[in-house]
Amino acid sequence: MSAKFLESFGGKLAEKWVATLLTPAFVFWAGGAIAGMQRIGFGWQDALDWFDQQPELLQIAILITALALVAVSAIVIQSFDLAVLRFLEGYWPRWLRPLRRWFITRAKKRNKKISDRWQDLIQINPAQLSPQQRDDLAQLDWQQRQMPLPGEL
Repeated sequence: MSAKFLESFGGKLAEKWVATLLTPAFVFWAGGAIAGMQRIGFGWQDALDWFDQQPELLQIAILITALALVAVSAIVIQSFDLAVLRFLEGYWPRWLRPLRRWFITRAKKRNKKISDRWQDLIQINPAQLSPQQRDDLAQLDWQQRQMPLPGEL
């Protein structure tokens, strides 16, 4: 009974590991391979024909190497997940604070420019707005809805 339990547990663990670790890396490498093959004019059938022409031992070596590349890259990238996520969320190291302040200042200026233009257009009677001004007003209104609140920057 314990052997059956361990076999079941090991199978589920391996399945979960493959799903979480290899799928994103496999999609990345497969997409890169497809893009590279299209770039040089090498189609699927050409790749399969080339692969079939190789000796069986080389085919196995190619498959093992490809799987190892996908697995190693997945492990390496997964180790940087938290750091990249924190960076994208805005938790930057101290030495990048001047760049962060520059981005915030730039965003504030852009938001003010959008707000000022919106205020100018909203003052005009809606019947007197040109089609271009109406489109601008709609775009500016949408952009303002996407802006962070003043205290969030």
